[in-house]
Amino acid sequence: MNSMQSNELITVIVPTYNVEQYIDQCLTSILEQTYKNLEIIVIDDCSNDNTYEKITKFQNIDSRIKIFRNPVNKGVSYSRNIGLDNMNGAYVCFVDSDDIIDKHQIEYLHRSIKANICKIAYIGGVSFCDNNVPKDLQDEFEYEFMELDKFFGKFILNKVSCAVTRYLYIVDIIKKTNIFFREGTFEDYKFNFDYINFLFSIGVNKIGYCKNKTYFYRKHPESITAKGTNYSLINVIDVYKQTLNMLSNKKYKKLYKLAMYSSASNFVYELYDTTMNKHVSIDKKLINIVLNYYRDNISAYPYLTFRFTIKQKLVFFRNYLIYHYIKNKLK
Repeated sequence: MNSMQSNELITVIVPTYNVEQYIDQCLTSILEQTYKNLEIIVIDDCSNDNTYEKITKFQNIDSRIKIFRNPVNKGVSYSRNIGLDNMNGAYVCFVDSDDIIDKHQIEYLHRSIKANICKIAYIGGVSFCDNNVPKDLQDEFEYEFMELDKFFGKFILNKVSCAVTRYLYIVDIIKKTNIFFREGTFEDYKFNFDYINFLFSIGVNKIGYCKNKTYFYRKHPESITAKGTNYSLINVIDVYKQTLNMLSNKKYKKLYKLAMYSSASNFVYELYDTTMNKHVSIDKKLINIVLNYYRDNISAYPYLTFRFTIKQKLVFFRNYLIYHYIKNKLK
């Protein structure tokens, strides 16, 4: 163990629901972490397969595992909040029950926080399919100091992941500010937004940015995703409005314009994904709210600005076509 590490307890929160085919790999990857002082809180969301039975077997093997079980199916946000209510660590991180983490992930996140003397750390990740399960990368620890407002710019423009599974948080900050997960889409974004916004409010402007890619996200049809609803789409809009309000400060003037552009594009895609792919009926009034927001803000910044990557430009162009598709369909 690196001398920079201490014996601080780190809580790992794992919400589960009907993942009997994946939970063994997930929990094994957590138990094999090079950072050993862990409290592993597993919340089963009323699974109706063998998930709960498998979790209890792991608990019998390793006393670091604590199990909670929801009386009825409540969703991933509710389950994570149960974990937050019962955590005892100095730090907390999250792992989704169908994913895997490299054995160095928690050590690297902790070292990144300590090396930068900061209040939050971020680490990279990659996706994989069932027939291509990743092996531990055995990378050397790589990190850099990054100003939090610079990182937040990347966060706003989707250049870094908003998934809470990529971060290590200070428990005292979460408890002091009563940050929790809200139901609906963008719950990870909102959690991180509240946390980072608090850090800005107390004058913290740095993040431990770990370059290693240690989080392995499993791609499969049954992965834990929020279902699209009118409420979730409103939630997305509300979150972005709060983001833009925070960025209205002169210090973030350029970022504010970029965020308006990015949010307008994201709204349109979320609308399309909800109505077309998730087959959820959306109120026409809400559709017009999204379309009008796009129309009013899409010209707020030059479309082909150098600040966007080629990939982002292609995404924006796709969403531009979606906007006109939905608009024409409403005629």
